Amino acid sequence: MFKSNLLRAFSLLAASTLFIGCQQSSRTEPAAMGTMTTGPVVMCDTCKTTWVRSQKLDDKGHPIPFAYTVKGAHVCDECEKAAAGYYATGKLDACKMCGDKLQIVQPK
Repeated sequence: MFKSNLLRAFSLLAASTLFIGCQQSSRTEPAAMGTMTTGPVVMCDTCKTTWVRSQKLDDKGHPIPFAYTVKGAHVCDECEKAAAGYYATGKLDACKMCGDKLQIVQPK
């Protein structure tokens, strides 16, 4: 009887692991992930944020940057505006709060 219960418990554990594994692999990526393009990114070590160019455009036809940030990080408004400005004009304005921590990084 003990052997039967142990075998049943092991079978249930294996089946649930397989089900959970299949469920994890079938998840779709966030919608924004499919809209990224390659090119330079804007990073700020102080804000712990990286902005990438997306294919979404604002009302003036400029790309809207997508931000990746660390959970709980505070992103300053100047960096946010500077990143948006970079993708609109190609010029990165300095951030008074973060200084040289805001920079353009070329992919390798």
